[in-house]
Amino acid sequence: MNDLEDSRQIMMYLRHEAGHAANYAYALHKTPEWKQVFGPYRKPYRDAYRPIPFSRSFVRHMEGWYAQKHPDEDFAETFAVWLTPGSLWRQKYKGWPALEKLHYVDRTFRKLRNADPVRPRGRTDITVEEMETTVGEFYEAALSEQPSPGDLPLDTDLQDIFKVGKRRKTGVRPAVDLLRENRKSLVDKITYWSGVPRPLIKKLAESMEMRVGEMGLRADVKLEKEYLTEITVYATALAMNYVARGKFVQT
Repeated sequence: MNDLEDSRQIMMYLRHEAGHAANYAYALHKTPEWKQVFGPYRKPYRDAYRPIPFSRSFVRHMEGWYAQKHPDEDFAETFAVWLTPGSLWRQKYKGWPALEKLHYVDRTFRKLRNADPVRPRGRTDITVEEMETTVGEFYEAALSEQPSPGDLPLDTDLQDIFKVGKRRKTGVRPAVDLLRENRKSLVDKITYWSGVPRPLIKKLAESMEMRVGEMGLRADVKLEKEYLTEITVYATALAMNYVARGKFVQT
């Protein structure tokens, strides 16, 4: 749906979920070694969690520092990194505490490569027939819960970023075109590094585009790299304000 996920991200999710499946199939989470490496499986599972950005005790795979959410997610993320072709995890995580977790996964599945799972079949969570919401409806609901574009007071800041005079006729173009062309890259990177949910960052980017277009702001074509750097830093600051205070802008 639009630019919410691409093929690379979908493969990331599939490898992560494969980690959960392998964990349950071989009942690894019940073993003393798993608990020693990842922590207690029965730790309360909370959707709202406050990660420690850039912690080296966890791998980095999906956005939002997701490995820090729960020991079960920590294992699934570690498994996904180990499973990804060309991840070079030994070199990338050299000197990190997270490397012990990767070595555990590597060691464990080399032993289990020809072993039948102790649980060949799991319990059904929900069948297709029982599902009452389509994927499209799920995303529409997620997006509808986010602030509408007109709710964010961004005008003064955007005018400070795009300060081309209205009388200038050459070497300029609509700033909204510059933002729209780079929206996906902006959303991808800010989502990954800030941990703010993608629909929120996407709505933030759309809000900036809408206001820039409505105000008729323009960009100097020779300074486009500078504009993109500043708008990225600005949007990241808003995202981190959301992480700390639950809002992009305090009023």
